[in-house]
Amino acid sequence: MATVLIGGNTKIRGLDADSTLEFYIRAGSVLPLAVMPPFDVEIYVENRESENVDCSFDGTTKTNCTITEAGAVTCYIPSGSYSVSGKLYMKLTTYNPNENFADGTCDDIIIVDTEYRKE
Repeated sequence: MATVLIGGNTKIRGLDADSTLEFYIRAGSVLPLAVMPPFDVEIYVENRESENVDCSFDGTTKTNCTITEAGAVTCYIPSGSYSVSGKLYMKLTTYNPNENFADGTCDDIIIVDTEYRKE
C-alpha cells in the first residue's frame, strides 16, 4: 500500500490559470524515481470525475508530469481544465508487480482530497 504526500505553496488555484500539483509516493519511505512503480493519476473537481486531468508514468515514459530523482512527482493542470470550481481530488493508481494476480500486477488505488481548490 502506498501513501501519498501532497505539497504546494497555495491552497487556492484559479480556474483560468495554469497550475501544478506535486506529490510523493511512499511505501514506508518516499519512493525515488529508480524504484517508482508505473502509475496513472486523475485530478478532478469533487463530484466531477468526468472532467479530469491525467498524468502517468509507465516505468520509462512520463506523460503530463515530471519526476525528480528523489521522487517528487509534479502533474501539470492547464487553465480551463474544469468548468466548475471546487475541491480538487486525485485518484492515484499504482501498478505493482505481483504474481498472485492474473495479470501479474496489483492495481492499488488511492483517492486523496488534496485540500486544494480551483476557484
